[in-house]
Amino acid sequence: MMRDDDKLELRSAFREEPERCHAALMDAVRSVREEQKTMKKISMRTMLIAAVIVLSMLTTAFAAGEIFGWTDYFEAWGIHTTPGLRNAMQTEQRNISLGPVTFTVQETVADNRLAMASAKIAVTDGSQALLCMFADDPVGAYGDRSRVLMNALGLTDGAQTCFEAGAQKGLPVYAVRACVEVDEAFSGGEGMEDILWDAQGNAAYLSSCSLNPDAVGDELTARLFLRVAQIDANGEEIQKWTTREEISVPVSKKLAEKTYRPEQPLQVKGAQIREIHAELYATGAYLTFAWQMPEGMAYDETVSMWEYHHDDLLLTDGSFNVFEQGVSLSAGYDSQQWPLVTVEEMINVDALPEVIRISDGIQDVAYR
Repeated sequence: MMRDDDKLELRSAFREEPERCHAALMDAVRSVREEQKTMKKISMRTMLIAAVIVLSMLTTAFAAGEIFGWTDYFEAWGIHTTPGLRNAMQTEQRNISLGPVTFTVQETVADNRLAMASAKIAVTDGSQALLCMFADDPVGAYGDRSRVLMNALGLTDGAQTCFEAGAQKGLPVYAVRACVEVDEAFSGGEGMEDILWDAQGNAAYLSSCSLNPDAVGDELTARLFLRVAQIDANGEEIQKWTTREEISVPVSKKLAEKTYRPEQPLQVKGAQIREIHAELYATGAYLTFAWQMPEGMAYDETVSMWEYHHDDLLLTDGSFNVFEQGVSLSAGYDSQQWPLVTVEEMINVDALPEVIRISDGIQDVAYR
């Protein structure tokens, strides 16, 4: 079968992943952006994009009157949406009909680094259909989320592709997308997309894109790229509908900032974390780590910063409570100012901590 992915591509590098994650990471190449964008040539990587979530233990219980979307998605990561983020995400719901499907734009939020949106997707006339990202994905490809879909539609064979399952049940199959886009001037060059299902078989489509913090103002003019393709029993598209809808998203203002310094910097392989600069938004806190690389070490673009700023560096507050990772689900580094390298990642807080502790299992250093 020829797949038309509207020029989807993956433009990010990953940390070394566990063997069990490899297949999921490979699947992620199909779920990034609809159009090719130009990226600045800096050393940057995104930890997790889109389909890595197939390994999660997400369960979806859709309660009447509640928005089924990002909160449910983040629970799979152990991230609890803060009151500030929930308030910032609230938006006037907007219905957009496209072909046989109605998209309900239900959540939009942005800070100067990240824009996020979610849309509920249902068949307009209320009839049942199989809504999916890719029609030739196995029905069971999404772990616990697949079980929600299978229970909703009475499917039993997770190895069947979506189009095979639809044909067997006599259901129409629609491949859907609802991804947030921004102009090139505002783009940070990366994005993710993913999908959830509720107990009725309706979908919630989630997407985000990184932003250029130097270009974003108080209001972000963005677009939602919406796509529906009807798939026949052979997995071929027989009809396709697309549109772009403009949306305006208020940009969360900086709420607080602080620079943390230690009495004695934490060291890894001769490199030191000299300080941590934190900026707080409604979405959480971005931490920028200033790494001083080992004295006399020549710049080598093949050296990954993740050999130093690795997953075993544990971040806790002054009481040794581990910070939840931030809702961007990503991190990156910039080595343009070598031998100073900055690493940015996000933590999920609604106030800046008094202390950030960093531990590698041997050293434990407090930054105040």
